[in-house]
Order: sequence, then structure tokens, then C-alpha cells
Amino acid sequence: MTIDLNYSTKAKNFKNTRDLGKAVYDFSKAKGYSNTSSNDN
Repeated sequence: MTIDLNYSTKAKNFKNTRDLGKAVYDFSKAKGYSNTSSNDN
């Protein structure tokens, strides 16, 4: 049960991380930064 719960939580957090990562990437690009993110892996 805990494994399933952790998996679903990680899956939800993964989507949130992707969304946040994209927002940070867009913001960084707008600011002129060119650092790459590991969130795309």
C-alpha cells in the first residue's frame, strides 16, 4: 500500500515539477540565462 501511495505521490509531484521546471525555464530564458535544467530527464 505504501509503495502504491508513494508512486502516485511521485507521479503527481513529477507533473508539478515539470510544470514548475517549465515556468522556471521560461523565466530564466526571459532573463537571459542559458543554464540547462535536469527536470527534462
